[in-house]
Amino acid sequence: MKLMVVDDETATRNGILKYVHWTELGIEQIKAAGSALEALRISSVWEPDIVISDIRMPDMDGVTLCRKLKEMLPACCLIFISGYADKENLIAAISLSAVSFVEKPFSIEELEAAIQKAVDHCFASHETAYLKSSLRCNMPVIEEYVVKGLVREEITDELLDNCRFLEFPLDQKTCFQVLLFEAREPIKVRAEFLGTILPYFEERQERTLKYFRSERELVMILFSPEKGCFIKESIQNTIMEVIERLNREGIPLFCAAGSVVRGYEQIAASFGKAEQMQEELFFIGYGSASFYRTNGGERTTSGQLMKLSEIEEAIRRYDVPGICKWEERLYRTIRRGSVCSVSEIRKVYFQLLYAVECAALKLLHQEVVRTGDEIWCTACAARTLEELHSCFIDAAEKKLAPSHEREGLSDTVFQVICQIKKDYSREDLDITTLADSVYLTPTYLSNLFKKETGFTIGQYITLVRIKAAKELLGDKSLKLYQVAEQCGYSDQNYFAKIFKRQEGINPSDFRKTRM
Repeated sequence: MKLMVVDDETATRNGILKYVHWTELGIEQIKAAGSALEALRISSVWEPDIVISDIRMPDMDGVTLCRKLKEMLPACCLIFISGYADKENLIAAISLSAVSFVEKPFSIEELEAAIQKAVDHCFASHETAYLKSSLRCNMPVIEEYVVKGLVREEITDELLDNCRFLEFPLDQKTCFQVLLFEAREPIKVRAEFLGTILPYFEERQERTLKYFRSERELVMILFSPEKGCFIKESIQNTIMEVIERLNREGIPLFCAAGSVVRGYEQIAASFGKAEQMQEELFFIGYGSASFYRTNGGERTTSGQLMKLSEIEEAIRRYDVPGICKWEERLYRTIRRGSVCSVSEIRKVYFQLLYAVECAALKLLHQEVVRTGDEIWCTACAARTLEELHSCFIDAAEKKLAPSHEREGLSDTVFQVICQIKKDYSREDLDITTLADSVYLTPTYLSNLFKKETGFTIGQYITLVRIKAAKELLGDKSLKLYQVAEQCGYSDQNYFAKIFKRQEGINPSDFRKTRM
């Protein structure tokens, strides 16, 4: 604890410094000033906890000094000493919340009692400040507890006590509305996110309680005790301003607004409507909002979608343009107005994704890469119809060969080409292996392949292997024998011979041209 004595009388100042039992009072550091100006200079750097000041001094009186000290150090405790106990001085001491007013002449015991009172007051103030700081740190936890309880309708005495602590209105007149904000990506800096959103509502004199339900979702209770019920159009405009602002900052956001209710006991009902409106995100996407409407307007579902046979037939033919065309029609049908529930739409896209996966697996003759459960998880992970649409198109384009690679080829020859591209690193890849995979004789397959591609199977295997070798030669960390092995040649010299025959240059020289 730090204390400063301010008195222009040297005898009084020195007497206080000499005879007061400072250690017993808990004072650890002491300074003295012979004038108000000196006291201000010391205080600007040293910041005392307690100041004992005479009132009447030549350059600046003690009252003016202490007013300036209070501006500089609001928590500083003041003790006035004066030989003039007039009404004006007493009023000044009271206005500055002085701890004590000690009239001269005084005894050391009187002054020590005043100092002890000031010390106790400082400790109490520090404890209060610490408690307030702790409460500020715990405020988000308290808010989360209150919001969770109110939206789940789990109202207990403890929850109501916390509501009162937060000055949350518990009357039956205040109107409330629950808003659910959902960002497309995880919110990395929550303080910045709130710092962007909250001012929009504070400008309207609305208060909020909120908590993050997940890394992408914010639950907010909006209320305005002084204004009664909200003006819906104004609230909607504010929400859209928030969404547009965050969109500009690269944070696509969706807001679902529940019904406006009166009385805190109805907050759970508003939350239920907000969750209902949150389903609209699936159809309209991020960068938008959905507001509860008392006159209906919710999407209706008939449980029917357009027939999927056209898309499934296009998948069986590996006709990617056809797949995209028919799926686009399906997507537009759903966007125009839901003809099916969200869960049913997910099932439809699961069916289509699974069909693509099966077609790709059959095409490449490989073991199953994704199980039905994994594909279903993919369908469920898409938060919007647009994401499902993009997911399906991406899968079709990546897993099924582009149409120009199939043009003029039978299913059998195309299947053989795909297997060569997949297994070219196998040294034993030959006409017999490939013929067995498509249940044909080597002679028949050889003639069919030559007729449709213009190459023998051996020539085509060589083309694929040399193309792969040219890519691998760009990796300086690979030895030539390693490149040869990865392209299906166990003999490095034979590989070099084949490479030069195809490219007119040996592998080592080719590598130099790539450096």
